[in-house]
Amino acid sequence: QIEGNPFLFPNWQNQGLIYSKGAEFPFDNINFDISTNEFCQMIKQDSIFIFDNSKIDSVKVNNRLLKPNNIGKFCEILSEGKKLNLIKSYDVEIRKGMYSPVHDYKIPSRYKIVTSYYAVQNGIPRKVYLNKKNVTDLFGSEKSVMEKYIEDNKLSYKDESDMIRACNYFNTL
Repeated sequence: QIEGNPFLFPNWQNQGLIYSKGAEFPFDNINFDISTNEFCQMIKQDSIFIFDNSKIDSVKVNNRLLKPNNIGKFCEILSEGKKLNLIKSYDVEIRKGMYSPVHDYKIPSRYKIVTSYYAVQNGIPRKVYLNKKNVTDLFGSEKSVMEKYIEDNKLSYKDESDMIRACNYFNTL
């Protein structure tokens, strides 16, 4: 038995918009199964509908935009612009449980959501860690301008929302 679940959102009370071939379709009770890379809708407590990914261009769930990458895996678009896209990718691991004979207690296995960040420049994705060196390397010749912007606005290189803000500003330069 595995504790938790492989879904991106902790519950099913989510509002979603599925974009397909220029049309927009609203759905309630939508979630994203990270382990299977599928969008699902809970119809009843014991009934889940799975959408066909081949017909989906993008999905917005609770104002979070997910698009398929070049291999069809859905990733969250954090910042999108002419110079730089910042993307968050999700994977699921199963952390194995264990038994402690000393305490006669079993720790169950559980799902663990693992995230990775990617910067896409000129169509080329590159894995990025949220730290000063990795992030400032993305800014190229405008590195000093961006370092000043980050310092002046008291942004943290380790904070996702601060880096989204920095990338959005970088795309306006």
